[in-house]
Amino acid sequence: MRENRTVLALTGASAIALVLLGMVFGLAAGDGARRGYLLHATYDQADGLAVGAPVFLAGVRVGTVERMSLDPQRFKARVALRIDEAVGVPEESAAMIVSDGVLGGKSVKIEPGSGDDMMAKGSAFELVQDAVIVESLLERIVAAAAAARRIGPDR
Repeated sequence: MRENRTVLALTGASAIALVLLGMVFGLAAGDGARRGYLLHATYDQADGLAVGAPVFLAGVRVGTVERMSLDPQRFKARVALRIDEAVGVPEESAAMIVSDGVLGGKSVKIEPGSGDDMMAKGSAFELVQDAVIVESLLERIVAAAAAARRIGPDR
């Protein structure tokens, strides 16, 4: 009976040690994901964009959306983008929120600028394009169709 308790105690202690070891490795791997530098963008509409969404440059994933917050004075969305350390983003580049297809999520697409100099770490994009909200586009199409029906083809 005493041997059973000892075996159970050792098994429990081993399980706890494995869980703690897994947590340490998980935190260490999380630090690796935080490498790179931040660039910032401010949007009127960031609908559908989420923390962790990919950032693309020339169709290649070069970073992620690190955090999003609301600018309480201007009521705009502030977005921090973590860019891979090895990637330089040319000045005068644009940061656009785009859809990954009709039903897909949103991501940030960087359209490179024509300058030779690279954006400094922590700097902000001056050129941005807000998220296109599919529902508002559909509302506009329906409203235009309804207006065209009221006017009629003869006018």
